[in-house]
This record gives sequence, C-alpha cells and structure tokens, in this order.
Amino acid sequence: MAGHTAEQNSLIIDSIILRSDSTNQSKDIVQAVSDVKIYESLLKPYLTGVMSFLDAEDIINEINYSGDEYVIISFKKYTSDTDVIKKIFYLDRIMNSKKLDGSNSAELYVFHLTEYTMFESSRFNISRSYKGPVTSIIKTVVEGYIPTVFNNFNPEEEQDRDIKVIIPNLTPMDAIMWLRKRALDTSGLPYFCFTTLAGGQYINCASLKQMLESGPVNRGYPFRNHQSTVQYNSLKSTETPIVDNEFQILEYRINDTENFFKMLLEGMVGSNINYFDLLNGENNKVIVNAEQLLSQAYDILNLRNISLYPYGAVIDNENIAASSTATRTRFPTTLPYETGYTQTKSFLGDKIGESYTKRVVAELLLRYLDKTKMTLSLPGSYFMNNSSIGFTIGNKISLEFLNPNQIIKEESPLDYKKTGDYLITQAVHIISKENYVINVEACKVNDVEEQT
Repeated sequence: MAGHTAEQNSLIIDSIILRSDSTNQSKDIVQAVSDVKIYESLLKPYLTGVMSFLDAEDIINEINYSGDEYVIISFKKYTSDTDVIKKIFYLDRIMNSKKLDGSNSAELYVFHLTEYTMFESSRFNISRSYKGPVTSIIKTVVEGYIPTVFNNFNPEEEQDRDIKVIIPNLTPMDAIMWLRKRALDTSGLPYFCFTTLAGGQYINCASLKQMLESGPVNRGYPFRNHQSTVQYNSLKSTETPIVDNEFQILEYRINDTENFFKMLLEGMVGSNINYFDLLNGENNKVIVNAEQLLSQAYDILNLRNISLYPYGAVIDNENIAASSTATRTRFPTTLPYETGYTQTKSFLGDKIGESYTKRVVAELLLRYLDKTKMTLSLPGSYFMNNSSIGFTIGNKISLEFLNPNQIIKEESPLDYKKTGDYLITQAVHIISKENYVINVEACKVNDVEEQT
C-alpha cells in the first residue's frame, strides 16, 4: 500500500497527484507531504485546506508552477482497501516557503488549498432573477453552475415557499452563502449549506432545528477529559485504561466567549428592532427580550435550557432584557419585485410581524450559541470507524469533564459548566504520517442532569 502506513491512523493519505493542465504533467508527491489539514465549516459550501510539501526534487520548477495547479488527494481508511475518499483541491496560493537549513536544494512549501467546486465555479457571475423557496433557488444555482450534487435533508419544512429575488452579480458560491441567510424553516430557525471531507460529493443543506433535535452521535459514550487516562494499580504495578483511546479529549481551550457586555451593546439582550418598509410605509416592531425569546425557543425544541443567558440579570433592580431602550432600524424591502399589492415576498421582506420575530429569534439563538463555544481535539478514529456518522459538522456530540474540586469534596465529579451536548460548527481534519486528529469548534446546546 502506497503512502502513509502508520497503524495507529484510522485515515491515511494513499496518494496525492499534483497535476498541471497547462504543462500536461502530473506526479504523485505523497511521500514528500508531511501533513494535510482539511477545513470544514457550516457557513461554507466548500472545503479549504493547507498542505506542507518538502520539495527535494525541484518538482515546482519542473512543472513550471504558475497558479492553476491542483492536487487529487485520495484518503483511505487503514483497515479497508475499498473505502476511498477522493478530493480535488487547487493550490490557490503559496502561504510560505523556505530553504531547509543545511540544504542547497530542498525547499519546504506550505500551500493553501481550495476545493475545485469553489475554484472552477468562480469563473461565473450570476445576475438574474429567481422565484421559489430559497433552498430550491440554491439547488438551481448548484445544478447550473457548480460541479457537485445538492443534498437537501428537509426540503418540505421551509417557511417561505414563494420568494422573488435578483442575485446581484455574485459568484455561485457567494450566491449560496448570501441566499442561505434568508432561508428559515417553519420553526423560524436558519438553514446551513456545507460540505464535508467524508459523506460524499455533496453540498448539504440542513436546518438548525434538525441539528438541535437530533441526538448526539456518541450517546452513552461521551468524549472525556480526565486528569489521567489510566488507573495505576500499586500492588500489581499495572496501568488500566479508564478512557478508551477513541473517546479521549486530547486537548481543549476556550477563547473569546461569554462576552455578555458586547451582546448588550449590540442590542442582543434587550432592544426594539423596527423593520420599516419604505415602499409601503409599514413598520413592524420586534421587542427583543433575550431572556424570554431564548427560553421559548428551547421549549419549542424540547431541549434543556442551558446557560445561554444569565437569567434574572438585573441593573438597579430592573431586569436587563426587559428594561433596555436601545432601538435598531432595518429596511427589509427590495424594490424590483415589491409593488405594495403582490402576495409574493421580496427577498428580505415579510408580510406579518411574526415572521420578523422569528428572524430575530434565529439571530439571537445563533449569537448566544456562539457565546458558549469551545475548541477541542478529538481522535479522528471515532468518526472514520463509525460508518453511520458520515461527517463531523452538523452533528451533536456528548462531552464529559471532571471537576477536581468536587472530587476532593467527595461530591459528583462532573464539571457541569462544560459537560453536556455540543453542536459541531467547524472542523479541521489533520492527517499526518504519524496521526489523525480532528480539531472541532463546538457550541454547547444542552446540559447534562446534575447528580444529587
């Protein structure tokens, strides 16, 4: 078997074919690549990546590198000769390069990678009108301009079934990301369009409601962060694993979170938002009370209301969310289709105030979930060995953290602030010759029951 062969890897790089169409040359450079990082995000319908390449054979000059080169990367599960993941990335830029110390020829290149669907579709600009549900419009864009397949997980749940819009001179991928912001399901929660390393050649579309209502993929087997992953037996001088390698939280960090003051300044705690229709002279007011709106949203989703908001927070004995007088004004109407009499909605317009309220709730929920995010490293083996999962982002996972202070007090050992269910919003697959880990950004969406 060619390529990386470390047995501890559940995913290996089988081949990396560097190809230049302009010079009609290709070469397998897998032995010269030390690692590849593949980035996934719920906010992007394409993959990006970084590849480190040690050029000891002057390959870059040999193919006359000029910027249109691409790599065909074949990933393979170590235990299987049939499950192959093949992805094509353009080397859209050299991030840096340097000669190695003590070498007159070998040079280390770090390339930024962009998935071919993004690169190849960028030669088009869309400036035309569309009508229908937003997700159907996105599907039309994908089928007309992007060499991949659109996969809608819940096509019948969209709130607005009759939208008119002119895409304002955007590339297909930019158009998808712009349109996606307008799509809500019948509960008023947003959709995401994304693609993944595993799970096939698709641009996937799914609602936040669907993600939040689904159970964690590792239910009953949480990823765990313990002070030690083994228990030592002093009598037998042996060590017994207490956390399976597959379920270890290798590392975690929490940065730039819980910024409640910033949310307050932005009117995301308590405020009035006026949606003023300039053409029809109508105003729909939405009263933002984050404490109430977030609690109601979690009741609708049948989830345990986590500490998204500091419930009961007051200033001078007045509830902050209920007493704020901040005012925001938005102008929703787009003129090309709005006549004042038509029943068809313009792209940013709504006919009833309830729809505007749903948009505010969706915005609040996303912002407050982002307030609870955590970055952690997980073994890639769990996701690749479990064929029923398919991909990482958009899934919920259970995490378990210990609290040393509670252990000393002989109380329940869990750290309830961190322990719970998390939604994966971003992922970085790091595949090297020695290892395969996944760094994920996850937002806490559900608490765990406290033990009494």
